Amino acid sequence: MTFHGYARAAKSLVALGSEDRQWLLSQLASDDRACVLEALQHLLAANDVEIQPATSSLTGDANMPASSRGQPVERTDHDIVEETEADALIPLLCEESDWLIATVLTQAEWPWADTFMESCSPARLERITIAMKTEAVALKPKVRQAVLSSLAHGLRQQPRAAQPLSSFEKILSRAEKKVSQAWSRDGETT
Repeated sequence: MTFHGYARAAKSLVALGSEDRQWLLSQLASDDRACVLEALQHLLAANDVEIQPATSSLTGDANMPASSRGQPVERTDHDIVEETEADALIPLLCEESDWLIATVLTQAEWPWADTFMESCSPARLERITIAMKTEAVALKPKVRQAVLSSLAHGLRQQPRAAQPLSSFEKILSRAEKKVSQAWSRDGETT
């Protein structure tokens, strides 16, 4: 699993109840578990999200009142730009101006940044680097956020390709299937 995969798994774990979270973590290989836990700690330390009760518990508490269920964590513009694969982002960024790209690149350590920079011609790479040192850092925070929001909007408009399931998503899918089958069997016996 990649760093991006661990971060996605951590964000998914946040929406689960404590017991479900622990069970899923116990199903991972020790290396993957350590990396997911580290990503979860970074996520919580950055105060991006809070751990909330599950919206649908794998332990089967279907009678939980709606008022005590957690709400799904809304994806921010930053999340969308960060989670986008380089293959989807490069064509979009190639159409943008150097200062806009510099503005985006200076806002975070994006997982796709190296791949994008490698796709640029040497002349363009130099122009972007200069803009990162001059123009992008001089912009006001609201302008920088507007640039990021504009890019995220463009990404939302792109059709999503089916992405392969991560190990975490496969385990979660199997667990949900088993719970669903168990509920079906329980319904047949009553």
